[in-house]
Amino acid sequence: TGPADVAVIDEDGGGGTGTVGGAGSHKLNRQGMGDSYLAAKYSFSHLRGGPAYFDVQGKVRLPTGDDKAGLGVGATDYSIDGELGADWRTRGVYVDVARRFLGDSSRFIRQDGWAYSTGGWAMFDRKTELGAWYYTRDPSVAGLERPREIGAYISRRLGNGWKAEVSLSEGLSNASPDHGAAFTLSYQPNWGHGRRR
Repeated sequence: TGPADVAVIDEDGGGGTGTVGGAGSHKLNRQGMGDSYLAAKYSFSHLRGGPAYFDVQGKVRLPTGDDKAGLGVGATDYSIDGELGADWRTRGVYVDVARRFLGDSSRFIRQDGWAYSTGGWAMFDRKTELGAWYYTRDPSVAGLERPREIGAYISRRLGNGWKAEVSLSEGLSNASPDHGAAFTLSYQPNWGHGRRR
């Protein structure tokens, strides 16, 4: 639900959403499938026998969402990123740098750019985790403001590989949502090293 003359130009699943347009005279509702993601990651754990790790990930976004309805970007995007961190089992920190290669949609000329994030986490008890992060990236369209946001989360392991998480975020620029909230239920059979969120 949003103003009728606002169009989504980027939503990368890990941070801010870029939009263009003004406050419309009326609102429209749209429902449906958004863009889809395919990702592959390789991890180098226990570097030099210590707590440090390095992850490399490639990701493709496929334009499965209807861009004319505001449910997708209307272009195929690629990204590759590296995450360097340290995992001490009960706490950890990380820095992530990504390069984004953005396709042009039928409505916008989008530009490639960099994305950066950093954060940390700590175990409150054996099943409960608290964490926080900061995220920013280059704007997808020249002349627009850089998205920036901070956030925090709490997650709880439910057993048998299941985990529930609640997160809150706050935008630090006009290119990011003012506020955000999410609930995630995920399954991962191996709770390995690395950033837990």
